Amino acid sequence: MEKYFMPNGEEILREEFIKFYNNCYYVTNSKCVEDEIDSLLKKEIKTREDFKMILAWKIGRINHKKSRFKGETIFSESWKEKDETKIAKLRNGNELDIYELLNLISDNDDLVEESKKDDQKAQEVLCKINQTEGIGTVYLITLLYFISNGKYPIFDQFASAAVNAITKGKKPGEKVSINNLPDRKNIDNLLIGDKTKGYLKFKRDIEKIFKYYDYQNNRDVDRALWVYGHLFT
Repeated sequence: MEKYFMPNGEEILREEFIKFYNNCYYVTNSKCVEDEIDSLLKKEIKTREDFKMILAWKIGRINHKKSRFKGETIFSESWKEKDETKIAKLRNGNELDIYELLNLISDNDDLVEESKKDDQKAQEVLCKINQTEGIGTVYLITLLYFISNGKYPIFDQFASAAVNAITKGKKPGEKVSINNLPDRKNIDNLLIGDKTKGYLKFKRDIEKIFKYYDYQNNRDVDRALWVYGHLFT
């Protein structure tokens, strides 16, 4: 049975969990940036600026303090563009060719639209964007999250820890397992394989836990999981 806890170990209801940890997210993250991210989730991701914003947000290359003060997204000084085609280095040190990524998406418009309703088509999209050099599995899933308008939830170590803690009834500070994703060379069946393992298990658990919430269009759950996951070892 799923359980939810405050940082001090007090058990709370699911609704309280979402409200409390979603609000905690804004202690270190600016509302204007999140509003922009939320708007990207509801539109077609088509431009270089869209992808630049998503990746900078995911990698942590946005200055939230300055963004909060100015009321608009301010990128970190480390988020520098090498030239017109490549953006700043990812955490793995690789550089990502945004125009190559854009071309892969725009050349497969019909497939992208079908992927919002069909796992097999989504897997094909994932394999298409995986042709872009320099991008890892976690970032591929993040891009698919926005491309699919939220159908495929974001995966990272914190979201994984949070979901596993909830399903196993663990309290903050306790040790929980983290689902590992395969590297980009082994993702051919990531969305159509065994639903009891890896990413598909993570996705299924989220659907089960938050089935009564519009988590696909409302990022309160995503924000709450990210914060909660930081409380586990």
